[in-house]
Amino acid sequence: MEVRGRYNYRRACQDSVNDLVAKSDENKFQLNESKCKEMRISFVENEAEFAPIVINEKAIEVVSNVKLLGLNISKDLKWNCHVSEISCKVSARFYFLKQLKGASVATKELVTWEKI
Repeated sequence: MEVRGRYNYRRACQDSVNDLVAKSDENKFQLNESKCKEMRISFVENEAEFAPIVINEKAIEVVSNVKLLGLNISKDLKWNCHVSEISCKVSARFYFLKQLKGASVATKELVTWEKI
């Protein structure tokens, strides 16, 4: 049974990324390294340190959370970041509705604004 070290995992990830870059080049698809992000999902307190993934000789930024299709995903896969952002949006919207109601805006118009 072969025991894999950290270097082997990192190398396997880098090899996979290199294959992706090669396939994208074959299909005339250009990767934008500045928009690529790396998120390492981990459930342990003391995470192992790995070198960042490299695309076209540029290191990819390592992030702790990312917004994908409107959903905030954190590296520990908890919902705290997403729920916090949604709560802030709802709070701001309710505050604005309260201000409009205080300014004697018609209920029909408030309902119309709420659907926006």
